Amino acid sequence: VILIFGFIIFIHELGHFSVAKACGALVHEFSLGMGPTLLKKTVGETTYALRLLPIGGSVAVEREDEDSDNERAINRKPVWQRILFVGAGAFMNVLFGFILMIIIVSNQELVSTTTVAQFQEGATSSQVLQVGDKILKVNGTPVHIGNDIMFEFISIGTEPVDLTVIRDGETMVLEDVPFPQ
Repeated sequence: VILIFGFIIFIHELGHFSVAKACGALVHEFSLGMGPTLLKKTVGETTYALRLLPIGGSVAVEREDEDSDNERAINRKPVWQRILFVGAGAFMNVLFGFILMIIIVSNQELVSTTTVAQFQEGATSSQVLQVGDKILKVNGTPVHIGNDIMFEFISIGTEPVDLTVIRDGETMVLEDVPFPQ
């Protein structure tokens, strides 16, 4: 949990850091955690630090909270750059969540067909459905992929359903098709 939370903080702070650097702001420190410093390394003008308590993080830019005469201070940057700097952390968290969801969804098995291919031995639905039937609707709700059918069955439970199917080129409604658990 600490590693996951730390990674989320890192992504957030990386957003602030990247925008600050891209805008030419002077970044004094990029740190993960709070409290006493465990490790630190200065590269160029920026110190990178890992702190003891694995909560929070920070990007310390030149005069974020006060006026400064330094032309690289964030308060001397145009308003649109300051807005980007402030919003970059939240944007990176949203972007990371979106990418993570794409990865999760793309790794799930997708049942793309709604055509009946076979029946399990003793399936009661085989008394009404036939191999080759293309299911169009479940209880009047259109379905486009096999996962839609599974979602409808999960919502309905073990109740018999009305299926609209195409059989031998003809559209028909099959009423009270049983799908017991």
